[in-house]
Amino acid sequence: MKVKVLVFSVLRDIVGVEEMEREVVEGATVGDLLEGMIAEWPKLKDWEGRLLLAVDLAEILLTQCASGEGGPTLLHKDCFLK
Repeated sequence: MKVKVLVFSVLRDIVGVEEMEREVVEGATVGDLLEGMIAEWPKLKDWEGRLLLAVDLAEILLTQCASGEGGPTLLHKDCFLK
């Protein structure tokens, strides 16, 4: 499955583009995607604990997991990509 990845700020300088498509296996998590990107661009590892990610515009906090109705669901790196 293909997912679109938007890259901002300093991370854009590291990867060299502002948008890319990545191929991931069905059932892949955000953590899986991040691991693959770090393997390709090792300097991303320096930012791993400070990244703000989103899936379908819902923010993903890599250190917190909570959910609720009526608003974005905050997830951790084990959340599944759609």
